[in-house]
Amino acid sequence: MPKATHIFSKASGLAATALMSLALVTPAAANPPARNVNIDKTISADNLLASDVKNIANKVGRIKDLIMDVDNSHVRFVIYRVPGRLHAGGPGVGFAELSKVETESGGGDTDVLLIGPESERAPETLKLTRKDLRKHSVDRMLGNTDLQLSDGKSLTIADLRIDPSDGRITHYVVELDDDAVFFGDPRAVPVGRVSRSADGWFFTAMTRQEIDRLGKLD
Repeated sequence: MPKATHIFSKASGLAATALMSLALVTPAAANPPARNVNIDKTISADNLLASDVKNIANKVGRIKDLIMDVDNSHVRFVIYRVPGRLHAGGPGVGFAELSKVETESGGGDTDVLLIGPESERAPETLKLTRKDLRKHSVDRMLGNTDLQLSDGKSLTIADLRIDPSDGRITHYVVELDDDAVFFGDPRAVPVGRVSRSADGWFFTAMTRQEIDRLGKLD
């Protein structure tokens, strides 16, 4: 079971973000060459999607979705919803850039996002279309997208592991037992072993047996 992760905003005083930087293109400075990342230092997308949104002291809402960049190599944005009873204008939706928050391990089962005013953004400043959501929504991807294997078999992508320092996706987590309701015998396939076609198919040169030998993800 992945460790719980608490996410809190970096120091305040950030300048207003230009609209261009809110596009789904990851800035070049945040897109260095791929590097090896210890999976123990990554966070689980599936856990984040079950997370509360907090400010420094109080729960204010719930994470609604994670949005990947244009080539689906990084998680760029966290979309969250604030219930009407906690939001003066009624139910509210906002987002934060994942690269503008920090992470630390904590107790419990859930990842928690702590958002300060400097990292909050109103939804209208993020120009997302329904087509963007179909292509870049992590919530829609997990459990609904297969990884095609070289032996003709396929495995469902159940989770992503993310480097919290820049949002880079480091591993695709697949489950060898697709019929299990809980604990589907997960394996973490390094992102460097996975390719994505122009029409959205994910495939690897690995076989099911080779993926099995990666060892179960705790």
